Amino acid sequence: MVQWDKDDCEDLGIVKVDLLGLGMMAVLQDCFELCGNRGEELSLYQLPADDPRTYQMLQTADTVGVFQVESRAQMVSLRRFKPACLYDIAMQVAIVRPGPIVGQLVHPIIRRRHQGEPVVCLDPEVHDRLKPILERTYGVVLFQEQMLACAMELARYNGTQAEELRRAMGFSRGTERLERGLRNLRTAMREQGWSDRITELLIESASNFAIYGFPESHSMSFALLAYASTWLKAHRPAEFVASLLNHQPMGFYGPATLVQDARRHGVKFRPVCVQHSEWECTVETAAQPGAGSVDPGADATTPTPTVRLGLGYLKGLAEAPTRAMLAERAKRPFRDIDDWLARTRFSAADRRTLAASGALNGFASHRRAALWQVEAAWSAHEPLLQRAASTRQQSHVTGDTYQVPEEPQLLAAEPGAGVADPGPHATAPGSPSPANPCPSQAAASPSLPPMSRGERVQADFSLMGLTAGVHPMAHVRHALKEVWRAADLPLARNGDRVVVAGSVICRQRPGTAKGFVFISLEDETGVANCVVTPAKFEAYRLVINLEPALRIAGQLQIQHGVIHIKADTIAALRLNEVPAQSSHNFH
Repeated sequence: MVQWDKDDCEDLGIVKVDLLGLGMMAVLQDCFELCGNRGEELSLYQLPADDPRTYQMLQTADTVGVFQVESRAQMVSLRRFKPACLYDIAMQVAIVRPGPIVGQLVHPIIRRRHQGEPVVCLDPEVHDRLKPILERTYGVVLFQEQMLACAMELARYNGTQAEELRRAMGFSRGTERLERGLRNLRTAMREQGWSDRITELLIESASNFAIYGFPESHSMSFALLAYASTWLKAHRPAEFVASLLNHQPMGFYGPATLVQDARRHGVKFRPVCVQHSEWECTVETAAQPGAGSVDPGADATTPTPTVRLGLGYLKGLAEAPTRAMLAERAKRPFRDIDDWLARTRFSAADRRTLAASGALNGFASHRRAALWQVEAAWSAHEPLLQRAASTRQQSHVTGDTYQVPEEPQLLAAEPGAGVADPGPHATAPGSPSPANPCPSQAAASPSLPPMSRGERVQADFSLMGLTAGVHPMAHVRHALKEVWRAADLPLARNGDRVVVAGSVICRQRPGTAKGFVFISLEDETGVANCVVTPAKFEAYRLVINLEPALRIAGQLQIQHGVIHIKADTIAALRLNEVPAQSSHNFH
């Protein structure tokens, strides 16, 4: 293994092997391990083939988190192409690429697939000769191997010449090699007696692959991973989303969107907790009679798979003391806040993070109470509450009245952003320890009001970038009377003027889109996709680029089951309950 450029290795005659690192491979491996931990042995090659539910999800573009086919462009194409077998998925993976898009191959292949036009292999003049090569892709030169086979058939290229053409199409440093390869191909075609029209058709196909085209073998491998990830999303959604969360960043969507999508598929989430969470996200089982079995037809009392958020999702939380805490917990559970404080070695900042996130709610009635308790575990360099407690104790002895000063606004959140805190209340403070000279005295702490809903939502996203509860838009729906929910857009008519709103999870301006911008807004029911013309983008550039949540009004467009809103007016959606979340921006 050498740290040289791949093209330099090739020029020197060194054997070159490309090793492609795919995060989805790690996700699948971990997902199978989670299934194994729950008593079900699965592997990539044990998954049932041709599963109807899997293909239904692909055909309806229910593919958030799925390998390769989760982008907005792939979702649009999926609804039209409607893959029904593994080779269809391979074509789907390959078609949404710069080469096929620039070559205008997408619409013809979809029309021909659904008998919208006859299948012609490149051109009627060469149809019969190229039919064995192109028939499986509806007459379109979709894969790199097909391009080389066409050159061998029409230009009578041998294997060496075809390999040189492949290298020319894939060469990224300058255009001289490609231009030379195309000149050689044009000369060979003319020597075989082909007309300029047929020659230029083949040259155009080769030029498109130079922009970026897929090999067929590559597409088949990707298709297998796309099928496997869709199958797991359909049949093992809790294990799948837990594995996805444990391998971020990867894919097209951020953790907050993955969580909300999984919730819509029946997965329940539990917040971080020092008594139950691991460093990674894990899968637990909770008996939920009558609620949300994942598989249709399952018994109503079937335990519901639930994802427990991992402590690693707390921003800035030190890993070493956290894993030391987990080792202590494995010896015996923590009895109360004082036992936890005595057996852990977190910094003051880490203690505040854990309390503010709700991870200590098993020891307190709510997060503000937990924050007070960890602050009461004073040390020599944190004398504030020690002085307050001393003053209070002296006032109690002398009979003087002591007024607790007004609490400043602490950034804290409760699990589920509005759901009542789970877990027991701490009622039996522990004994003092060398690390914590005084007990936290939870019973003696002042009565603090819980956080408001807006504060809880903001804290969830500030501390973790996501919430285990419902989507923030659910909390403000009552204030958005004229705004359509994403899930209700199919009920509107084509051409209607609608208003949508939500968190921005995607901003895209593909080089092949002629300046058009695509914006995806997420609410509690799903995702609404908006199209912004170049002129509108210039008019609203700052709002689109800088605001984390938007309100967009425009004309509804429904074509082939694909729904878009052509944006007319765009405004910021500024509500405390709708915080900023991560988004996929212009790449």
